[in-house]
Amino acid sequence: MFLQEPAQSPYDLRFQFLGFPVRISWTFWAMCIVLGYGFAQSLDVQFGLATPGIPVLLLIWTACLLVSILIHELGHALAFRQNRIESSIVLYFLGGLAIPSSSNSSWRGGSEMTPGQSMWVSAAGPIAQFGSALFLIAAFRFAGYRVPGPPPLPYFSYLSEGNQIDSVCVLSIL
Repeated sequence: MFLQEPAQSPYDLRFQFLGFPVRISWTFWAMCIVLGYGFAQSLDVQFGLATPGIPVLLLIWTACLLVSILIHELGHALAFRQNRIESSIVLYFLGGLAIPSSSNSSWRGGSEMTPGQSMWVSAAGPIAQFGSALFLIAAFRFAGYRVPGPPPLPYFSYLSEGNQIDSVCVLSIL
């Protein structure tokens, strides 16, 4: 029951992204606030006088979570599309779902995917998310900034070279 599409609500945000219908349930926003408040509060204390404040840090957290989960689900949806299966994306309180909705019945005589195709659809979300992290790291390095982060990032010397990020908001995004 948890991994089913949540019920639709008039408060849901709906739009198209790369040809996929996307629905963001109001519960997604509630989850972002609940999970992000403690994180924003700890960053607020850590940044001291340079902090932009808890509301701004919470907004940054929510935007980063939205983009990250959308990229993850987009990976699954693109893999479905590669297998000629239509899908939609839903973000809700447990994260997100790429939901297959129809398939090309003339393809391979039916809508069943092979085990290899199913594994690819499953792996495509984490691969897309990992790729976006590598892109972000490369963009910061290309701009001449060092990339701080949790282990194992500090062990790669080329990531710790460069200018320190001086914007609290940009550092929060990274």
